[in-house]
Amino acid sequence: MNRKKIQSTALSLLVPLLLLILALLIVVTKVERPSALIQTGVEWMEVGTLAMPMTAIIITGG
Repeated sequence: MNRKKIQSTALSLLVPLLLLILALLIVVTKVERPSALIQTGVEWMEVGTLAMPMTAIIITGG
């Protein structure tokens, strides 16, 4: 690979990672109990897990 493509790939991987870290840092510093976010996240993950196959069923007309 040439140097420009490697730099572009590294940048495209680095920017989302930095944004995720920044967002997590903001959330953790603004919330009183960060551990409560994990419990809320687990509940929403259960909803999301159910929503994914249901969306596929609806899109395919089932």
